[in-house]
Amino acid sequence: MTMEEKPEPVIVEATLDASPEKVWRALTISDFLAAWLLPNDLSLDQGRDFAFYRDEELQEKVADCRLVEAEPYRCMQFEWREIGHDVDSVITVELSPDQDGGTCFRLVHDIAAVQQGMPANSNEPVMRLAA
Repeated sequence: MTMEEKPEPVIVEATLDASPEKVWRALTISDFLAAWLLPNDLSLDQGRDFAFYRDEELQEKVADCRLVEAEPYRCMQFEWREIGHDVDSVITVELSPDQDGGTCFRLVHDIAAVQQGMPANSNEPVMRLAA
């Protein structure tokens, strides 16, 4: 896949029965995020690297990430590189209050770059031959 063949971003939108403050906590407190997504070592220090883990005790990573932006109760953006794949993504989460006290939630998963040498649809690590 070349950047000319780049897929459209995946966009998920929902209205949640919780305030933006409560949703923000679920997204940004590592233990809360792990309860619905994956174990992680997220910190809200912008530019900081963090990871999502399949097994945190064994340090078996699913993805290496870097926090790009964190605006409390409104927006969080991070770069994502799944382990074993040469596709860089950007994940953006936007929150806004709705008129009923809930939250309008919008998540955008966009491919940022595809590195040469591995098909984007591969589910297996690439085997490279030594010269």
